[in-house]
Amino acid sequence: MKDLINLTDDLNQVKQSISQLQASISKILQTTPNEEDIETLMTAISNSNEPLIDKLKFLISSPHIKLAVKFKQLMEKEQLPFLKMFTAVNLKLLKPDESIDYLLNFEPKNETIDQIIDDENTGLPQLLKIKDDVLIQKIFIDKSFIDPVIYMENVEGVNEINNSKLILKGKYLLNVILVDIINEVYPNLYYQDVEVLIQKMVNIQLLFKLSLIYNLTNNLKYNVSKQSSDEAKIKLIGDLFYSYLGGLSLEYSSVTLKLWIKKIYYRVFKDFFPPNNIENLVDDSLDNLIGKIYQNEFNFIFKDLKFEIVDTDPYVVKLGDIIGTNSSEEGAKINCIKEFLNNKTLKLEYLNSSMTKAIELKDIYRKSEKFREKSQNKDYNINYSLNEFNNLYQVTIRADQLNLAVCIDSDKALATSRCEAIAYENLLAIWGQDE
Repeated sequence: MKDLINLTDDLNQVKQSISQLQASISKILQTTPNEEDIETLMTAISNSNEPLIDKLKFLISSPHIKLAVKFKQLMEKEQLPFLKMFTAVNLKLLKPDESIDYLLNFEPKNETIDQIIDDENTGLPQLLKIKDDVLIQKIFIDKSFIDPVIYMENVEGVNEINNSKLILKGKYLLNVILVDIINEVYPNLYYQDVEVLIQKMVNIQLLFKLSLIYNLTNNLKYNVSKQSSDEAKIKLIGDLFYSYLGGLSLEYSSVTLKLWIKKIYYRVFKDFFPPNNIENLVDDSLDNLIGKIYQNEFNFIFKDLKFEIVDTDPYVVKLGDIIGTNSSEEGAKINCIKEFLNNKTLKLEYLNSSMTKAIELKDIYRKSEKFREKSQNKDYNINYSLNEFNNLYQVTIRADQLNLAVCIDSDKALATSRCEAIAYENLLAIWGQDE
């Protein structure tokens, strides 16, 4: 009986200690400054000899604080998943929630970064392997494979044996990883440009190709009608990549998954992620390194940027107030563009200027189209005349003997559209109409 009493006391102390441990970890995470803050603080107080400052220096230098900073750093990087969930679980609930089950069934992930090996044929990293046989089956079972009758009778049960949730998980996980990867290369990139890039990078056609490259279709179980569109079939196969990534997240750490995805996208989008060593480039041109993504998808056009070559040994180029240097001209321009992307002020000025021009052009084209419509419905004889001199085009529009508009531009089509827009405004004035 005495032993039972002692055991009960011991278990009560363990219970209290677990609650205290949870509270202590939460306190450490809330109050411990990060490494950058400590470095800034030490720099600020380095020359002070006041007693309170000396005490603060001693505290910061103590192993306790250093361990607390490292602990917080690992927690923020999600490298201690058990402890992170442990701090979040509510131990006061009478009925344990799902987070308790997660902790009780937790198995450490023993994979290392060295497991990610490039394939010699494709240049892409080899497919990470999944050990759980049940999970593998679930990854490759499309919801179309489930008999509709069975699905209606047991919706919740069926949802647990097909890959729909894994697809959803993989989709959001890939977006999060890509935001981090892009932010590492271009930390000050405008958020709308990041959104455009991610849309490009998760294009279903690309995911379709990745699923085929990694032979994910070999085990796919589905039941799709022969009348289904090509788009539906491509999406079915493209979603397999999402499903497999969702499955990987259950067996691999976020650090490993991020490195795997980074290796894939650095290979596929090498024009967006230029190599660090510009001197070793052989076949890549400047256009490729800047990237078709930039030119086609961004809110600004790099071909409009005017570089000024300041020096050639090494190469120094200027773009406005931005300077880029390298041993090659192309490398210098690339470095200049990277600096441009990371200069928030200049970037926003350029974006605003480009946006203003885009709005003006849109208004010109709208009025130009309106002029063509209205000029056909009126009793006016509309005539165009075109003169060219010194690579400039002069467009004149007349209504009978009345000059409606004259416009000069280096672009023939733009000169015509501008002239039509002005003529449209003048016609409205003649007709006494509002737009």
